[in-house]
Amino acid sequence: DAEDRDKALQDAMYRYLSTRLIEHGFKGDDAAIRSVIEIDVQLNAAGLVSWLNRLDKADQDAAARP
Repeated sequence: DAEDRDKALQDAMYRYLSTRLIEHGFKGDDAAIRSVIEIDVQLNAAGLVSWLNRLDKADQDAAARP
């Protein structure tokens, strides 16, 4: 499901990017971290979902050909 895929990608991307921010010395709390990276997480996840959906469709189209 596309919504599940988007949520899973956003969650994974948030975990990765928030960890990297902290490793680089960011001192803010979770709300501060979200305010810094939320739009990037949403846009990047949406782009990945779109790309993965196109790959799925291409695979389905190829499988349907005789």
